[in-house]
Amino acid sequence: MKNFKLLLLLGLLYTFGTSCNEPTLIGSELVENDQPDAFFSDTMTIQAVTVLGDSVQTYNPSVQSQLRYYMVGRLEDPLFGSSTAATYVQFIPTILNPEFVGQQGSDFVFDSLVLKLRYRLENAYGALTNNQSYKVERVIEDMPSTETYYSDQEFETGEVVATLDNIIPQLDDTILVDSVKLLPHLRVRMDDLGEELFNALPDNYETDDDFLDFFKGLKISGENNNTVMISFQIPHSLSEMTLFYTDYSNGDTLHKTFDYLIVNGNTKLVNFNHDYSNSEAEEGYINKSDSPDSLCLVQSMAGLNTKINFPYASNLKNIIVNKAELVVSGPMPENPASFDAPDQLLLRVRSSETERLVWVEDAIASSLSAGSSILELFGGAKEEVTVDGVSRLEYKMNISSYMQQLVDGTLEDADLYLTTYPKAEIANHFRIGDPRNTKYPMELRLTYTQLQE
Repeated sequence: MKNFKLLLLLGLLYTFGTSCNEPTLIGSELVENDQPDAFFSDTMTIQAVTVLGDSVQTYNPSVQSQLRYYMVGRLEDPLFGSSTAATYVQFIPTILNPEFVGQQGSDFVFDSLVLKLRYRLENAYGALTNNQSYKVERVIEDMPSTETYYSDQEFETGEVVATLDNIIPQLDDTILVDSVKLLPHLRVRMDDLGEELFNALPDNYETDDDFLDFFKGLKISGENNNTVMISFQIPHSLSEMTLFYTDYSNGDTLHKTFDYLIVNGNTKLVNFNHDYSNSEAEEGYINKSDSPDSLCLVQSMAGLNTKINFPYASNLKNIIVNKAELVVSGPMPENPASFDAPDQLLLRVRSSETERLVWVEDAIASSLSAGSSILELFGGAKEEVTVDGVSRLEYKMNISSYMQQLVDGTLEDADLYLTTYPKAEIANHFRIGDPRNTKYPMELRLTYTQLQE
């Protein structure tokens, strides 16, 4: 039945009138006596409240389910509190049994080790003009790549192998290395670790598993003075460790490099932490349906969501939902260059099997379509609109299949959760009007056909 309704939804072409306060008959332009009983309403009661977010998946053994970008940094916001992100990564040698292993000494001499991480400029969020500090720690706990990890996962670390103090990340500047211009990336010297890798026993380079037993990975995090969340593209040809050494074995002086790669088969994940202590969110928004300014909050990473429900939807009996569109809106960002609003919002429901949030069925159907975007049919993209001379941001989301299930009473959990997307890859947050807000309205635009009894 679900598939039939979904096909019916995707196959129909809908004509909409303007919003109104009372349900109105649609189709008066049709030939008289050939009008369907189709109605439009935008006054259905909605309840909405800001709630704490769930942990989000940040690593899956399936390559298709892995993240593309990994955050590192810290944000401090009077409304959203404190947020931190730390990235864990594994490395494997480019080849097993490299030439310098077991031959160290006069023939092969270590020079340096550099960690490189490719910046993702478009995903940066925060005050980029301020000094930032970063720390790199050695992981001393196994991170099996066959497991699925969520954003509350942490691994034990040992010594700090490198720090970067009071730098301003140059996210859009090329870097000149040996007279070659390279794309923007972070570079961190880690010579003590490099000497250990260079002088490792041959047994540590026999297989990838042997190497991971010896060197389990790195954790990269921001320090307390940070004011920005930066993002790295992993895997990438500029996201790796490079060991520099000199080869004297043939009587010549040859300067060589050896790379340690981050590949799809490696474990790589992000740990998020949010602290709302003494924040405006804690005092006036979280689990409070009467926020002082009639706004709700959404936040990326493992941050805040807005829970939405329609308490009287079951009063709609014996109908076919032609189209149901949830519209949310909010104020224009005050500083979009540093703190822009999300480009995309998404609706999720709680799975009865896993208790975790999953995409609403309409979004899943959209992802399986042949559109130019996986969420083209679902919607949820940011739009700037002007109403009565005032600009605002608006997001429209198609929830026709969800609404049909809701009125049919076939949903085990009817609550919707409004989230950013992609929640684990891009840092941002946004304020949206709740159902009481007249300046930034939240409304359901429902077109339905009343079936005959």
